Amino acid sequence: MEAKQYTGLDIRVFEETLNNGLKVYLSPMPVKEIYAKMVVSTGLAINKFTFEGKHYEVSPHTAHFLEHILFYKEGGDISNIFIKNSSEYNATTTIDETNYWFSGYNNFYENLHALLKVVNEPYFSDKEIVKEKGIIEAELRSRVGSPSAMAYDNLTKNVFHTSHYKNYNNFKKSMLEDLYDITKEELEIYYKAFYHPNNMYLVIVGNINPKEIIDFLNSYYQKEDNIQAPQIKMVNEPETVLKEKEYIQSNIAGNIIQITDKVKITNTQNLPLDYANMNIYISKKLSVLSKLKDITEKDDNYIIPYSTPTLDVMDGYYIIQSYTKVKEEKNVVEILMNELQNKNVTKEEFELLKKYQMSTFLKKLDYPKKLGCFISGQVKLYKKPIYDIYMIYKKLDYENFLEYINNLSFDNKTVLVYKKEI
Repeated sequence: MEAKQYTGLDIRVFEETLNNGLKVYLSPMPVKEIYAKMVVSTGLAINKFTFEGKHYEVSPHTAHFLEHILFYKEGGDISNIFIKNSSEYNATTTIDETNYWFSGYNNFYENLHALLKVVNEPYFSDKEIVKEKGIIEAELRSRVGSPSAMAYDNLTKNVFHTSHYKNYNNFKKSMLEDLYDITKEELEIYYKAFYHPNNMYLVIVGNINPKEIIDFLNSYYQKEDNIQAPQIKMVNEPETVLKEKEYIQSNIAGNIIQITDKVKITNTQNLPLDYANMNIYISKKLSVLSKLKDITEKDDNYIIPYSTPTLDVMDGYYIIQSYTKVKEEKNVVEILMNELQNKNVTKEEFELLKKYQMSTFLKKLDYPKKLGCFISGQVKLYKKPIYDIYMIYKKLDYENFLEYINNLSFDNKTVLVYKKEI
């Protein structure tokens, strides 16, 4: 087990890779609470893959369905253990990850054992599968009418030509028909392909003893994992978007304008530095710190102002999304794009944004869940924690930043307009 320290931050992480390939990140904090999160590196966008020499294409619902059904065991719903221990727990499925977590003060090892059972000991019951389809249908219907849900569900729509991310929400029939067509055999093969320790990582933060936890994990995992990893076809994705604009009929009053920019990452060899520069620029141009806020608050055409932008990394590109709700479409896209393409950032603004970003790191120190999500977010983005991330932001240089943003191109974008009538 190796101890690492975040430079400039009072955060220490113990790293260990178990014999079965599971990566473990443990960070003690002087608090009573403990937060634990198991991440499986598969999600909604991964529904075409080759495993053990055979090609599979399953419903985009499959990863989400597994997230639900794995809580059911032969003895009943394992969630009852977390409830008995007065612990908070949940699971979520994103485009490329599935997360299972708990947070609490009592009976940590009982909770940890339950978490391990969720992801490592599947029980696929025909009865529970049928029951869960109805529960997931209700969950999907509850998202209808939510602007943020629509924006997320269509994040990659019309962006990619060949990337596996374009399969996200690419249903064979329809959303609900595909849900009810899922079979137990599909769930079993998807689980076997992706749910093995060398495709997962575990983050635990709080009142912990790292050595005890590693001993506990080694006791639970008593054999190595020799399962062959599934293959996801890698592609040479072009810089252009698949489709520049589309109108989508919705039941929402007003119009939702969703803009997604596709920007080639210029420095893949030093992604933390590249991402830091892009993150500062997007904060300046699209967030509440931007000049757009002055426009949207004064113009009564805007029902909701621009939301906090999302900045994702997919197949070598930054995917930058923002959306707003307006009465009329008018020139909303032009206003946003003009601000994004205006490369004027003063040194004073740059230094202020640096301090703002650095302050967000300091806020990760006071709460186990915040720090746990911070560590797991780094593993997702960079494949490992970046222990000098604070210093990367601190050492950002204004002249180098100007050179970086002057080379950025926002010519490739796709626009979705949600209208009640088309």
